[in-house]
Formats: sequence, structure tokens, C-alpha cells
Amino acid sequence: MPWLSPLNATSALVFCPVCKAEYREGFTRCSNCDAELVSSLISSEASARAGAPVLAWRGDDPVALSRVLAALQEAQVPSYQIADHDQLAFQPAVPRPRYAIFVRGDDGARAAQLIREALGTRES
Repeated sequence: MPWLSPLNATSALVFCPVCKAEYREGFTRCSNCDAELVSSLISSEASARAGAPVLAWRGDDPVALSRVLAALQEAQVPSYQIADHDQLAFQPAVPRPRYAIFVRGDDGARAAQLIREALGTRES
């Protein structure tokens, strides 16, 4: 039985299986990661691993970042990006930002193929 909100005991909550956010009944997709909401969270290790984020791409080229994000978005693969702008690094030249893109574990193989195609690289 789903957990009932203390504010309205007749309204059940729904959950994001990826980021575990809670939503009121009536919502269908997570506003954080665009995953379809479920009525209960499954606590098995296998389902947690499938939804756990995995690193899909890392680099310092903003053009490559844009290509990868566009390819994932076009294929409707939910992703999350992190930009590391290390402003305090003591290097002889101006440090370039580093980027990382994460996808759900169960989307990892598909994302890898899309990234190879977007960047024109061969499988190694």
C-alpha cells in the first residue's frame, strides 16, 4: 500500500524510481530526471543498480558536450550533466572546464552507442 500524505489521507504519493523524489498523485513524470513515476519504490538491488547513474561521457570540449547532449535528448535518454569549472587551479594556462554526463545504468549501452555515433568514434 502506498504511503499516504499526512496532509490529505486520501491522496497517495507516487515516486521517481531514479532520484526517489515524491510527488502527489496525478503527476506522471519526474521534473528532475524525466522518468516515469511509480506507485511504490522497489528496494531490490537489481532495480537499484539498473537505475543508478553511470558515467556515459567525460571531456573538456564544449562542442562535444553539446553534440552528446543533443544526441541523448533526441533519443529521449534521460541524462544529467556536471560541469567542473575549477577556477582555483594553479596551472600555467587558463584551466578548461571539465564535463561529465551521467545516464541511468539501464540506458548505459544505448547511450554509449549514441555517443559514438554523435562524435564519429569507433568502438574500442
